Amino acid sequence: MSNEQEWQRLQGLYAAMSDGELLRLAAGKGGLTEVAQQAISAEMSRRGLEVPVEETEAVEAEAEETEVPAEPSVIELITFNVPMDAETAMRLLDEHDVPAHMEHAVRQVNENGPKVKMNWLSVFVERSRKEDAMVVLRKGMGLFPVMSADEIGDDAAVDGEEESLFMVGNFEDAADSEIAQKALTDAGIWFNAVKDTDETAEWQGTTIEVKMDDLERALAVVETAFDEAEQ
Repeated sequence: MSNEQEWQRLQGLYAAMSDGELLRLAAGKGGLTEVAQQAISAEMSRRGLEVPVEETEAVEAEAEETEVPAEPSVIELITFNVPMDAETAMRLLDEHDVPAHMEHAVRQVNENGPKVKMNWLSVFVERSRKEDAMVVLRKGMGLFPVMSADEIGDDAAVDGEEESLFMVGNFEDAADSEIAQKALTDAGIWFNAVKDTDETAEWQGTTIEVKMDDLERALAVVETAFDEAEQ
């Protein structure tokens, strides 16, 4: 993906964020790519926003006050940025007798930054029922397409307290999303793909996230795949 394409993609992503989300992201943008930092600055400038000096401390304080550690036996299975999708997932899990609960996601915007409470909704299940839950959502919503639950195993479980997910990209074009997902699958990189189906939103597409340990390789793999697709 060229810098210009990345710039356009990020512009769409940041334009869809609320002022609060953008301010939180800007407070910890030092760990993001140069293109991402420039895109954030451009969107901040367009809205006439500035990050207060005390913003970082305020964000850290808010995270400490609002974050409730998950019980060791409960893991964060998947996060949705479309409430309707989250509700569908909860309904499917309930219909298949898989206990689950939902709450706002808490994320780091970069590796060293503070954790902040997002508008996204995370679904939590008992660790012992993780594989059952994945099978239900794979059949009912087409999620977890990379590998079977047995292949993923406990090591790939994404626990809100153990490991956060980091965005590889937002893909408005379904074909681009397929290229990225195939590249990650071929490289053996676990990923979480969430499709935004809200027809009233300014931006629609698929958000792909990976674990922090895989982020650098995932970005390189996806970039190579798009370069090859353009040839």
